[in-house]
Amino acid sequence: MTLSVLQDGDPRQVGPYTLLGRLGEGGMGVVYLARDPGGARVAVKLIRARMSADADFRRRFAREIAAAKRVARFCTAPVLDADAEGDVAYLVTEYVEGQSLVDAVRESGPLRGSALDGLAAAMAMALRAIHGAGVVHRDLKPSNVLLSQVGPKVIDFGLAQLADSEVSSAIVGTPSYMSPEQVSGAQIGPAADIFAWGSTVAFAASGLPPFGSGSVPTVLLRIVNETPELRGLSGPLLELVQAALSKNPAQRPTAQQLMDRLSMSSAPAPNPFPAASSTTETGLASAGPTGAAATGPSAASHAPSDAHAPSDAHVPGDAHTPSDAHTPSDAHVSSDAHAPGDAHAPSYAHTPGDAAATAPPSAADRDTAGSAQSEVRAAAAGWRRRL
Repeated sequence: MTLSVLQDGDPRQVGPYTLLGRLGEGGMGVVYLARDPGGARVAVKLIRARMSADADFRRRFAREIAAAKRVARFCTAPVLDADAEGDVAYLVTEYVEGQSLVDAVRESGPLRGSALDGLAAAMAMALRAIHGAGVVHRDLKPSNVLLSQVGPKVIDFGLAQLADSEVSSAIVGTPSYMSPEQVSGAQIGPAADIFAWGSTVAFAASGLPPFGSGSVPTVLLRIVNETPELRGLSGPLLELVQAALSKNPAQRPTAQQLMDRLSMSSAPAPNPFPAASSTTETGLASAGPTGAAATGPSAASHAPSDAHAPSDAHVPGDAHTPSDAHTPSDAHVSSDAHAPGDAHAPSYAHTPGDAAATAPPSAADRDTAGSAQSEVRAAAAGWRRRL
């Protein structure tokens, strides 16, 4: 993260926290590096005045922060403090010192080998902790993954919907890493984060978003209708990413299942993932047990490459910074699940968007495709209203 000096209009003190500089600015407000009363460095997000003045926003802010505080500190930057009642609302998280994944890949190229596996495992563990607290991240992407000295950490969980509360569109997220259900405005659950996990791992392996770049409508149509480009992935990790990017949320693995598979040897798994239960898809399932540690990659663990990725570009006007709520810390990448494996490869069940059709489309198929494209056009129109 790049630290810049405080500007003339910036406060020097927020509650008991002394502000030291700017870390970034996003849809909800400005993120500052600060010092707490004990001398430790923290990240303070000062909520924009227009949002702080909204009583309904403050109620939802307090509710989301209470949920975020329940998230276990595994591979996340935990929430330390917040004030939803004072003159200005603010949020305090641990300060994570390290590059974002998007910046690291731009500078050093895609990740390979154990660095890539460690990143995938750390993000899966973070999602297990987040989902176990009944929270859905909603905006997991390369700029919300920081590569700290002790391994990758996921930041900004559970707050994306608050940043979107001031606009008419129901879409919450960054286009290149959104799930099909986010595109269509359907109900969002933990499976949407699993889709974003797959897209983020694909970016880390190739330097490119799996559904390419271009205009927002073009990217959204690809997410709904096309298969992803998964360069740089192979073996079990490729299979996991393919399963995570299923168009059907019920056919994606859970965060726990990702961890189970990643903790195994390189031998293929004997069975495909079972469909996630309805309880898990609502984000209310409890996290599984924690156990043995696994090491995540540092910012320096990259393979040489000349493929430098375009960032997980935000739509203009939806400014999320590399850490819209940058929040630091030092967590350890842990994983416990062990599962037996054998030489039989799983046959992942994919929905019609995951593979090329083998027969001419029926009239019903054409109607379904037309409906999906209408939903995407409506979603794109929502994005345009945000500009």
